[in-house]
Amino acid sequence: GTQLVNGAMVPATAQFSLEKGRVAMLMTGARSARMIFDEQAQVLHMINDQDHTYFDLHQGASNRQSALLQQQLSGVPAAQRARHARF
Repeated sequence: GTQLVNGAMVPATAQFSLEKGRVAMLMTGARSARMIFDEQAQVLHMINDQDHTYFDLHQGASNRQSALLQQQLSGVPAAQRARHARF
């Protein structure tokens, strides 16, 4: 595939690997990254291959983030929420 970067189309790929209890996705294009889900640990590892950085999303953390987002959205007028609901 391709992705749009600064008005130009750049080649991009995404490869998936599945095995019991784990899922991995390798992405290349304008940036290179990996995502690895470990079912037993209930953690999603997000790895930036270009910056040599990573962060982990734990199941409990994502639930807290969702609750925080819902709390923040409750203060947004309904008409504005409706415009962004499709995203």
